[in-house]
Amino acid sequence: MFRRAVCAIPSNSQQKTFATFSRALRREPGHVLPSFKAHLLDLPSYRRFPSDEEFRRDLQVRNLYKFNKSCSYWLR
Repeated sequence: MFRRAVCAIPSNSQQKTFATFSRALRREPGHVLPSFKAHLLDLPSYRRFPSDEEFRRDLQVRNLYKFNKSCSYWLR
């Protein structure tokens, strides 16, 4: 949630985004986490998960003090 908010990706698509995960995960031992990560990185446009580089860049640029009403929550 925090990464998506910092990168200005709307959260109104999360229900659809996470509903697709059950089909994308490989349930064999040792494959669940890698398939989870791969699925996050392959999501398109507004459903995507920001990369580490994008998150770092936007975290430095964005004014979190005037972020929204939950500013103190994000900064904790």
